[in-house]
Amino acid sequence: ILIHKDMKTDKIYISGKMTGDPDYEMKFKCAKADVVTYYRSCVDNAKCNRACPMYDLKYVSICRIHDTLANRRKLEVVNPVDFGYKGHGWLYCIIGCLNHLRKCQYIYMLEDWTESRGARLEHWFAKLWHIRIIYKDKKGGRK
Repeated sequence: ILIHKDMKTDKIYISGKMTGDPDYEMKFKCAKADVVTYYRSCVDNAKCNRACPMYDLKYVSICRIHDTLANRRKLEVVNPVDFGYKGHGWLYCIIGCLNHLRKCQYIYMLEDWTESRGARLEHWFAKLWHIRIIYKDKKGGRK
């Protein structure tokens, strides 16, 4: 398991369709803002409950986000659009993205992730590496 208990920063990786989506940069920018907003809303909740938008973390038995907030850890949203891979080949990009994903504790799957070969691969590795998966549904909520 790649999650280190002594880390002071939680990293959430954003995954979704990029290739073939002309608005992917804006979509990922909005997703980053969405993650930050929900993370901050969790700060205001003293206890983890079903009203918390980040409660529905699949493959997790407890809500670790509140454990994180109890220790006042920091959040870093890892946005693949910011990596500077534009113009490089797909294989080069996915290897770089997987290297970034490997350092994260969470992956935030956008609603179109199943349409992307790279996002499906990231999802597969997230399961393999025991990275906690958060799914965004088509209405903007969490599944």
